[in-house]
Amino acid sequence: MADYQTAIFGLQENLRLLNGNQNPEALALWNISNALLVVCDALQAQEHRIRRIENGQK
Repeated sequence: MADYQTAIFGLQENLRLLNGNQNPEALALWNISNALLVVCDALQAQEHRIRRIENGQK
């Protein structure tokens, strides 16, 4: 999951440079990339829950 997050952060850095000109497409992609980071966080949390269950923890 960290690889995906790193790639998204790289994308965001490029978008930040593009949006210096107030590029609406870059802003839209920025918003999508933020949503992807939220999904990554949720998947990572779920992965941790599954591991705890597999290890007999609550």
